[in-house]
Amino acid sequence: MTAIAAIAAWWNRFWFEPQPASTLGTCRALFFGGLAIWLIPHDFSAWGEYSSVFWMPIWLFDHLGVPQLSAPAIAAIQAVWKLSLVLAAVGLFTRPAMIAAFALGTYLMGLPQNFGQTQHFDTLVVFATGALAISRAGDACSLDALIGAARRRSAAPRPDSPEYRWPIRFVWVAMAIIFCSAGLSKLRHSGLEWVFSDNLAYLLQRQQYHLSDGEPLTRGA
Repeated sequence: MTAIAAIAAWWNRFWFEPQPASTLGTCRALFFGGLAIWLIPHDFSAWGEYSSVFWMPIWLFDHLGVPQLSAPAIAAIQAVWKLSLVLAAVGLFTRPAMIAAFALGTYLMGLPQNFGQTQHFDTLVVFATGALAISRAGDACSLDALIGAARRRSAAPRPDSPEYRWPIRFVWVAMAIIFCSAGLSKLRHSGLEWVFSDNLAYLLQRQQYHLSDGEPLTRGA
């Protein structure tokens, strides 16, 4: 019983040990800010121009009945989504902005998956966005917090709380599970050849080329 109690105590500390609001607020600003810089130049509307013949909905889209929208509709959705990323990063209307970023981002980043273009890194982005959307990530390091403090005429920091810890820990665990699962899958299907073959060398060489594998970015020897 002592060992079980110790494990339970460690589990609770890992997830719910009180933490400053500024820690989660900083993570929110960096995450959504980096996501905005990375994805704002990207245009998802082209996926609406593909023929429906190639539409092979993944589990989420299939069970929820999410359709392939037209290019103008996708363009409108992505405009709102990119605005929500910026608002979530600066912390203005933080909770609605994060919810919109999660809902619209799940659709947009999921679109390529329905045409056979598997993007493994999008999964973690969706999970992290969802965790932040239901968290209190806007309580610090945000314009909402500054506006609220000005209205209260008080800049006293919020007390430490478990609410500011579990979202960060969730992302840690999700990242570990995703990469561990990928590694186990490679070992299962490729065996130790995945590690001891020339696979890694080929991958490093391929990064020097464009997606078409026909445009080297470095000079030949």
